[in-house]
Amino acid sequence: MRKIENIIKLSVGLVCIASIVAIVSNFILVPQIKTYYESNRSLVDEISVLHAETRLPIAVIENIKTQVEKDESVKMNDALKNAYAKNKLIIQVNIKKFNKLYGELGDNLTKIDKQTLGRHSNNLAPMKSTVYELSDKLNDINTTISVAYIVDTDVEKLAKLFIEQDKSIKNLIEYQKNIENLMVKDITLIINAVIITLIGILFLLGVVILRFIQYDFSYMMKSLKVISSRKNLEDSLPKIKPYFDEEVQMVDYVETITAEKNFSDEISTLLTKYYIVDDVVDALFYKLGERLDIDRIGVAFVDYEGGKIIAEHGVIKSGEIKLGPGFEVSIESTRLKKIIDSGEPMIIDDLEAEHEDRPYSPSLELIRREGMLSNMIIPLMVSGSVFGMVFFSSRKKAFFNNETLRIGKGIINEIETLMNRAYFTKVVFSKMTSSFAELVEGKDTSTGEHIQRMVKYSVILAKGLKAQNIPGYDISEKYILEIERNAASHDIGKVSIPDAILKKPGPLTPEEWQEMKTHPSVGADIFREIRESLKMFDKDFFKVAEEIARYHHEKWDGSGYPEGLKGYEIPLSARIVAIADVFDALTSKRVYKDAHGFNDAVETIKKGAGKHFDPNLVEVFLNELGAIRRIYEL
Repeated sequence: MRKIENIIKLSVGLVCIASIVAIVSNFILVPQIKTYYESNRSLVDEISVLHAETRLPIAVIENIKTQVEKDESVKMNDALKNAYAKNKLIIQVNIKKFNKLYGELGDNLTKIDKQTLGRHSNNLAPMKSTVYELSDKLNDINTTISVAYIVDTDVEKLAKLFIEQDKSIKNLIEYQKNIENLMVKDITLIINAVIITLIGILFLLGVVILRFIQYDFSYMMKSLKVISSRKNLEDSLPKIKPYFDEEVQMVDYVETITAEKNFSDEISTLLTKYYIVDDVVDALFYKLGERLDIDRIGVAFVDYEGGKIIAEHGVIKSGEIKLGPGFEVSIESTRLKKIIDSGEPMIIDDLEAEHEDRPYSPSLELIRREGMLSNMIIPLMVSGSVFGMVFFSSRKKAFFNNETLRIGKGIINEIETLMNRAYFTKVVFSKMTSSFAELVEGKDTSTGEHIQRMVKYSVILAKGLKAQNIPGYDISEKYILEIERNAASHDIGKVSIPDAILKKPGPLTPEEWQEMKTHPSVGADIFREIRESLKMFDKDFFKVAEEIARYHHEKWDGSGYPEGLKGYEIPLSARIVAIADVFDALTSKRVYKDAHGFNDAVETIKKGAGKHFDPNLVEVFLNELGAIRRIYEL
């Protein structure tokens, strides 16, 4: 027995048994036995007195028999006859009393034997035997005294039987005293056994409590100090040699918590090196592989203003991410709203069954195509509000449980601030760039909607390109998101162009045109300088923004500026934005021109295929005219 629980159960059981024994002994057994042996004492005393009383009538009968034997003439003496009859009757009456007393005495001895559970049968046997012997002698005395005439009475036998009875009664008195002493010892033994048992229990509990205070409590306090410190290495834990099973469990639990805390600290330390969500999630995924055999991690953020949840980044062990960056879902149309409202995590054991219940859910469709069968979703919280979610996925059903949830929550709790910082870094820089671009654009146009339309056109082109899956044009959801966030920055370099040139209602002079053509390089240099100063965040930070700003005026045939790149030398992002920018410029009114009609603008784009624009992108543009027109007509 190595469990404290069992020791406590045993102790409680022994206390209960001892208490029951004490109660039964005190209030039932002892009083009953005491009653029996007091009754025995009284019966033995009565037998002794009755025996003494019987002595006289026997002596009288002996005397009458002696007189008759000496003088037969007195045989018919009435006085003797009467004396004989009287004393004979006394003896017979006393015999009946003796039989009653012996019967009661025998019953008491049987009851005592029963009450003591036969423990003292050997000691009670001689007294019982003596009672039976006395009963037999009484029968002999009764037979001897039952003759009709004095002359027939065997006086010698009667005297002998009486003497034998006298000895037996003396033995009976001695046995009674021995039994009384035995009962006293028995009661004393029971009481001592109860006391010793209770002392033993108290000692046992005292040892357990002392061990708990000296070892377990001290171990727990020291462990808590180690766990609460930042130096919670396993080597820092206090040492204890567990004996009880509960102590083994306690040590295992402390070591598990410590290992998890160390792991969380390692993750926190590792992730402090990263400032971009993508890098944070990638590092988290590969580090988590050491503890949880998960197949995928995804991160999405909540856009409360737009009423939607937007996938930001995902990483998968093998295969291709289908539910990737830029995927959006309305908050109201998804079960994730429950997480947003409650701030509580969610485990989905069977994504296959979930998809069968909601076959029209695009997110379930995509994640099932990735082969995922179970999900654990933990919210990212800041100031009590959910700002995002981390999706842990497995290709096994019912992979996640309370244990993995506890580990996941512990890790997310450690990195929430880092994730918030990373997301904030990305979004804030994107918003700042977009706002600055709109400010610059306001210098050049009479409408503030050019930026928004041009960005939407760019996203339509990028998504269309991905859907057509043209060889050599590999494009991901993440790349589309980069286009969406950075397309607005294409003309940010115009901040350096004087208003007189930007707002000139007529054609520019060659000198003014040369000045205007500097804005791509100026804008690109702005982002390059930002990138240089933000290398600590990410070496590719604002890379797409720099490409778009610098090369969106390059042309497919090499006749563009500022570097005269041609064909595939021009970054894809710039080629996409070039079409969107020109189309919106054609369909927008400027101080120096009127707006073209939709069809005219489309025709211009078609004519520019292979000259100004990437011919493959022009094909995509023409395939997406329905979506383009919807933006145009807004």
